[in-house]
Amino acid sequence: MSFSVSNELSLPWQGPLWKHWYQQHQQGRMAHAYLLEGHKGLGKFQFAQRIASVLLCSNAVNGTACGVCKICQLLKANTHPDLLVVSPEQEGKPIRVDQVRDLLGFASKTAQQGGYRVIIIRPADAMNINASNALLKCLEEPGNNTVILLITDTSSGLLPTIKSRCQRLQFTLPDLQTGMSWLMAQETSLSQESATLLLNLASQAPLLACDYYHKDALAIRQQVLEGVKAITKRQVSPVTLAKQWQPIELSLVLTWLLDWLSDMIKISQLGCDSCCKNKDVTPMLTYIANKAGIQALYQYYDWLLIQHQHLLSQGNLNLPLLIEGVLIRWRGLTQR
Repeated sequence: MSFSVSNELSLPWQGPLWKHWYQQHQQGRMAHAYLLEGHKGLGKFQFAQRIASVLLCSNAVNGTACGVCKICQLLKANTHPDLLVVSPEQEGKPIRVDQVRDLLGFASKTAQQGGYRVIIIRPADAMNINASNALLKCLEEPGNNTVILLITDTSSGLLPTIKSRCQRLQFTLPDLQTGMSWLMAQETSLSQESATLLLNLASQAPLLACDYYHKDALAIRQQVLEGVKAITKRQVSPVTLAKQWQPIELSLVLTWLLDWLSDMIKISQLGCDSCCKNKDVTPMLTYIANKAGIQALYQYYDWLLIQHQHLLSQGNLNLPLLIEGVLIRWRGLTQR
């Protein structure tokens, strides 16, 4: 991924958080380590990039990098010697201890450009236990003018000792109007109805909604929905439907099923469907919720959440068998 040198606050919901950080910087109260946490799709890496560009650019003014100096050109080319971005070598794999040891070597050196050194770790929760323990040394003794930015969608996977050594920057979801305005400005061909549905699927996270749009997620979701309706009505077997879903990104399928299950649990608990997030599938969810019962819904939700976590961590899973199992259990909800 190329490094972005931000010249303006292009993600408006980050305004208050940026003002908070920049005031610390201006007043000389900047922490040596920050934990950037919040829902996926809120632009945490973009925020970290902006911090790095402001700290490293020699002509930054009022929280804005110039974008044209030699430093900014090095940043854009991913060749700035005082910036280090640490990520898994392959998507879904852990950040290894060797990578953190390289980070320690980087942090111990003098900045080549005579200013700050910036280290970005994303996602920080991908560090294995050895890597996490190795990082503690750097967090305790980071060196002069060194700023460490740890990015995570959920901090529960981080050691408490790491979290306690970082100042937390909590990213919150924008209100619907802000998210809608930003998304439709980026994707001018989107209708308001489609933009609303995309934001709904993304839990109001605008960048995730934008990613869903480029993945044609609305059409894929409709395909998944038709398949779920068919399996619920016993019109197709789990084996057949699993084969039909093989080209679909399984993480999306499980995310949507978990979302629908969450709505069914609300329906079963509250006895009404007005609390449903997925308004377009409320009749089906109400029918299944009433047939299944709250205990069965909770059991399935817990099981499916574990499978989703295994999938995201690139566990040793047989994907065709996994999706067949998912569908068999889904069909079983209405057999009671």
